[in-house]
Amino acid sequence: MRSLTLAQGKAVAAASHATGAPTTDRIALWFDGVLDNSYAALRNVELPNAHTSIDMIVVGPPGIWALYVETDPGQYKVQGDIFYAWDSQSGGYVELSPNPLEPLLYNEA
Repeated sequence: MRSLTLAQGKAVAAASHATGAPTTDRIALWFDGVLDNSYAALRNVELPNAHTSIDMIVVGPPGIWALYVETDPGQYKVQGDIFYAWDSQSGGYVELSPNPLEPLLYNEA
């Protein structure tokens, strides 16, 4: 898998500038071991007018995935554009508020 980091819209070295850099680096290394060169990863993608960046976008033959790296401990799942976290007291998942993707969901570039 090819890996690029974007800085001010230009591809630079493969080191991430995102806040979750060590975690993002580990994910990129894992992808390198399981994905072939038909996949590419863009790291630290900044969208116009967005208040946050997308940690990694993976592009491959079956589609495109945006990865937002969260370093908080816990178990999470996503359905559509809603994030849920495991709540041991209720024994189930509860909706996260605020939604970590909210700054990206309503980006009007």
